[in-house]
Amino acid sequence: MPLPLFAIVMGMAGTAIVYLRAGHILWNNQNVGIFLTAVTAGLFVVLAIAYVLKTVKYPDAVRKEFDSPVRLHFFPTISISLILLAVALLHLVPTLALVLWAVGSIAHLLLTLKILSIW
Repeated sequence: MPLPLFAIVMGMAGTAIVYLRAGHILWNNQNVGIFLTAVTAGLFVVLAIAYVLKTVKYPDAVRKEFDSPVRLHFFPTISISLILLAVALLHLVPTLALVLWAVGSIAHLLLTLKILSIW
């Protein structure tokens, strides 16, 4: 389970946000954006479960990724994915969006501080 796969969630969430906003403004129909948001959220859940399982089963591999000067910088893709999902869900499920934003923001702050301290 390569950590950079979370970058796919970031790209898909950005695309979903664009379709949600464009659908609202241009077509008065957000169905494509809602579909893309659901697919993106599902992908995030699958990847998150896979990475948690990797962490439990192969903790040394995760530690090795965290110690790598290249792979280390992919850990924030998880928190950025949460923040982007929160933006996509803001008008669909506001309470969930707030929770995702809070968790993603706090995680991103902690990861930023940790990475800066490693530098």
